[in-house]
Amino acid sequence: MKIPYDSLFPTFSSAFAFISNLTRAWRRRGILIALAAAGAFICYKSGRWALNGGLFPQVPAGNVGILLRKHGRLLPAGQVVAPNIKPGEEPYQGIQQDVLSSGWYPGYQPWEWEWRYLPQTVVPNDNIGVLIRCFGEDLPDGQVFADENADDDTKGILRRGPLRKILEPGSHAINLYAYDVRIFPTRSVGPGQIGVICQRYGNMPKDAKAFLSEPGERGVQKVGLAPGTHSINPLAEEVRVVSRQSNRLDLGYAGRVRFPSSDGFEVSVTGTVEWSLQDSQVPLVYVKFGDTESTEKKLILPAARAKSRIQGSRKTAREFISGATRQTFQDEFAKDLHALIEPEGIKVHSVLISGIVPPDEIAKPIRDREISLLEQEQFQKEMFTETGRAELASQTELQKRPALVSKARQKSIEAISEAKRLQEVEWIQAKSGLEVARLEKDAAAKQAESVRSTGAADAEIGKLQMEGEANALKSKVEALGGGSAFARTTLLEKLAPKLTNIMTRPDGAFLTLLRDLVPREKPVANNNINTDAANLKIAEAR
Repeated sequence: MKIPYDSLFPTFSSAFAFISNLTRAWRRRGILIALAAAGAFICYKSGRWALNGGLFPQVPAGNVGILLRKHGRLLPAGQVVAPNIKPGEEPYQGIQQDVLSSGWYPGYQPWEWEWRYLPQTVVPNDNIGVLIRCFGEDLPDGQVFADENADDDTKGILRRGPLRKILEPGSHAINLYAYDVRIFPTRSVGPGQIGVICQRYGNMPKDAKAFLSEPGERGVQKVGLAPGTHSINPLAEEVRVVSRQSNRLDLGYAGRVRFPSSDGFEVSVTGTVEWSLQDSQVPLVYVKFGDTESTEKKLILPAARAKSRIQGSRKTAREFISGATRQTFQDEFAKDLHALIEPEGIKVHSVLISGIVPPDEIAKPIRDREISLLEQEQFQKEMFTETGRAELASQTELQKRPALVSKARQKSIEAISEAKRLQEVEWIQAKSGLEVARLEKDAAAKQAESVRSTGAADAEIGKLQMEGEANALKSKVEALGGGSAFARTTLLEKLAPKLTNIMTRPDGAFLTLLRDLVPREKPVANNNINTDAANLKIAEAR
């Protein structure tokens, strides 16, 4: 608002009026500013509201937008979702088939459309989702699935009901006003198993008497599911898991197999039949007989009973005790069983008859006889075995004989050569020893002669020396006047050099002893000295 400033100052006297006009003008400007701010705030909030989905659809992440048209033709009777229209036709009001994914859609005006947000459909792992359409035309007679007929797709006809199409694990943008989603677990076929498929939709089988259907026809399919995890629509296909592993039928359990012999005795059989389903024939066997337990009751056991009766009625009870008869019965029984059940898709791996039990009144004597025969046969086999071992040992030794003879000859030659060599060495040594012995003998003879001569000379010299000593001793004894005198003289000669002083009384015992040792003989001529004194002096001198 423009203020006329020239009118504000007409005169200085109107100052009060000027202040009043100025106050009024600022008050009007403040109101305008407040109104402008309020309008800006309202526009901002309206823009935010419009951008955030208040005016246009803005689908959050992880959601889908469901559109509802507010104007148009009314829905046909029995319909909950607007059907498809041709170009130029007036649209139908209500829930639309298409959904909006995450994002902003400014093209949808709020006066024409209404929208709602729903979370996306999540299919967990190891599961599948099956769609059921809640709108469209009714299914014709005999049709199971809404998308089963290809002509409907060509004509653009949508029918209500379940769909063959499945939803894999993950998030899916599904219009939950138009479709119902059901979650089912995936189908697992373990190792050693086959899944038999029964298809619930399609054309009726051309051959109504056939056990299996052709591809595209309803019924049990010829090809089964291999081991693994399969995403199967349980509303479209039913899967039955059947084991194809080996099974064992016990023939002797609770007297399962009995038959009369040709002579009227009841005979029981114990043994096993090992069997399994042929992989390519599992669906056929399942349709005709059922699972493995039903197949065993309906086919394997009755066939074993029938064939055992046929084979057993041809022989007497006495014959079944023999081991050879049991083997023959087992071979014939196995052959007939193979021929009967293998065309039905059953594979027989082995048939073993472990025992045949005849009546007790004939079993014991026959069994004892058979045991004796078996023991005799065993003994004969052992004798034959031992004979063979002995012959083998003899042949082995005969084979070793040339080598041993050659080795012995070699050793003999070596021993003879060594003996000759040792003989020559011993001969040379003996000859040398003989020569040495001769030389030693001559030397010994010469030495003996020398010793004898030396001994004779020494003996003669000794004899002469001893004769001289004896003569000298004899002269000395005679000179002393006898043996006693010679003994005393000899004693004194031995004692005198050792005695230096004698301290004793003249009448003492020691001196008396010495005096007694000196002989009291008469004085020798021309010798006036006392014999005792002389002897003492002689002893002292010595």
